Amino acid sequence: MKNIDITYAILAGGKSKRMGKDKALMLYGEKTFLQCALELLSRFTDSPLISGQNRGEAYDRYLHIPDVIRDRGPLGGIYALLENSPAGKVLVVPVDMPLLGVETIRLLEEKHGKDDYITTFEIDGFPLMLPGVYDRRLLPLILQKLSGEDYALRGLLQDSIPYTLISGTDIRGELSNINTEHEWKKLR
Repeated sequence: MKNIDITYAILAGGKSKRMGKDKALMLYGEKTFLQCALELLSRFTDSPLISGQNRGEAYDRYLHIPDVIRDRGPLGGIYALLENSPAGKVLVVPVDMPLLGVETIRLLEEKHGKDDYITTFEIDGFPLMLPGVYDRRLLPLILQKLSGEDYALRGLLQDSIPYTLISGTDIRGELSNINTEHEWKKLR
């Protein structure tokens, strides 16, 4: 069942410091990481948002959301997505997880409770934070964090907000980020 109060988005605005080049345009097979993410989300929506700049003509038809507060990492991107989402929730996939599958996205949707501010995966007790569902009610907390010096997404998991962590142990490979040249070569 499709959730009508959810926007689907790709977090693709990173500087890719560890990789040294734009991860969104790196290839997995014949497709860029961004194409992989767009194809995945096309199973859920015709109009996913992309956090970050436009990466050329092939992506002109998508709405690109620049960071409202720059240089704050994924937290800044999620803030901009929540601010610009027509829905109350945003399901965010990172551009650097080309192995993500449809069932993983469905699981996030299914496990996200109406009172949850965040739903994401954890492996061995460690919250991954992406992919994840983020609720607009997080905006004040995110803005507070963006004003400080700690931009870690995990900092959003506080006792004062309800959240759900799903075990990702069985899909560990699917939830692996490709952050370095070595990881990319291993993937290929």
